[in-house]
Amino acid sequence: MCGRAACVLDPSTYHERVSKAIGSNPKDTEWINKDAYKPSYNISPTSNLPIVHKKSVAGFYKSAYSLLSESSLVMDTVCWGVSDFNGKSTINNIRLETISTKFSRIMRNRCVIFVDGFYEWQKGPTHTSPKKINTPKQTYFICPKQDGIKKEHPKSQHELLCMAGLYETKQVDSNTRINCAVITGPSSGTMFDIHERIPCILSTPEQISKWLNGDDVDLLPNRQVTNEYLDFRKIGNHVNKAGNDNVNCILPQSETKGAIDKFFFKKETKKRRLEFDVVDVDTEQVKRIKVE
Repeated sequence: MCGRAACVLDPSTYHERVSKAIGSNPKDTEWINKDAYKPSYNISPTSNLPIVHKKSVAGFYKSAYSLLSESSLVMDTVCWGVSDFNGKSTINNIRLETISTKFSRIMRNRCVIFVDGFYEWQKGPTHTSPKKINTPKQTYFICPKQDGIKKEHPKSQHELLCMAGLYETKQVDSNTRINCAVITGPSSGTMFDIHERIPCILSTPEQISKWLNGDDVDLLPNRQVTNEYLDFRKIGNHVNKAGNDNVNCILPQSETKGAIDKFFFKKETKKRRLEFDVVDVDTEQVKRIKVE
């Protein structure tokens, strides 16, 4: 599954990087609702998330699209979370296996979501039920291996992670709102040891194009080899709180622990000096004794 993500590039750099990934020129790739995009280390469901989709299937921005170039793709900033198949709740992930049966109403509303990486929580045994896997054990930040996201240079030429998604349009009062969800499939390799689900990752321009322009859900692999492509970084629990939005969210666990230990346990304490007077029995003189 995918419940948190990071996308920290500034709008200009992100626009340029995504345009290049979809084989377009930034001047030809328009970005609707660009002002709604805010770089974040901790994007959670119901927050704004940038996507790319075909403008031919999103006719609700007719006035805006009349100003667009002839490019078939458009960037958009939308809300993360679509209505469940029964319309009673909102979900941020859609299972690949259920698209054609439960989400046929939006199965042709294809989109892709470019982020720096996503977070996942590995489950572990509890003290009362050691055989059950139902408590958070370890937090991971998962990103492409090629450079990945670096805390020292968050704007460096690292590769963005592209996830397949679907979107829906909703009429809210007099405004039309677009929401999106990430498609997930069964995981494999190292990812399977962390969680049984993983976003459907599109790692080449050809895969991105086939997904956006095709009609067949089977274009997405239902099982992915991820060890060669993804970096699995153990991190601390800073990201667990949705309000935390800074570089500490992606710090490796070793660095986070070191910082905490240094702050709490390695403070220098002032040495206490004891002073008292004693009398020399031979000279009957008083001497000041200092003990540290």
